Amino acid sequence: MTTVANTESTQPTRERILNAALICFAERGYAATGMREIARQVGIRAPSLYNHFAGKREILLALQERMGPARMTRALADMEPPLSPAVLHERLQALLMDLWRDVEENRLMRLFCGEALHDPAIGRMLEQQIFGQEKQHLAQAIATALGGASPTAAQQQLAQTYAELCIAIGVGKRFQLLLGDDDPARLEAICDETRILFNAVAGLLPGQ
Repeated sequence: MTTVANTESTQPTRERILNAALICFAERGYAATGMREIARQVGIRAPSLYNHFAGKREILLALQERMGPARMTRALADMEPPLSPAVLHERLQALLMDLWRDVEENRLMRLFCGEALHDPAIGRMLEQQIFGQEKQHLAQAIATALGGASPTAAQQQLAQTYAELCIAIGVGKRFQLLLGDDDPARLEAICDETRILFNAVAGLLPGQ
């Protein structure tokens, strides 16, 4: 098993714990990994681990906040208007592709997707992050790009439709990516397919 005790000793303990947990969860599975094993990988005593995290669920939540869907949600929320619909669309694609090329990001998403299938709490958390917050931020950003501070009802509906379609395409192609390995050629092929689909959706926006 990969260890982080020596290679990341200069990092703050909290970050080392998160890195070790991600490796343990990915290699052993979330349910099969104990706090003692995570502490061993970090190179600290198990009781010291609880000075930073109350338990595995808190570690998993911290990983989700550092990486995974939360990164996309924050990036969408941080987009500063005014942006044209075309510019926002291009930035959305660039954000997605950057995340998809991140090997650690893919490792975490495989973990989350696997655990979500048999842990309803994790499933609800992932669903709310992607189909709730992420979609809401995207719809708001497009509505603002279309109508400024006071988009019309029609512009808001168009923005909602655009967000729904982008999320559906993004989740579907991301799932395809996660089902295989991280071969660069395969990843770029999936990215190319995703761009084609996204650009078809962009045709819904004025001026596209």
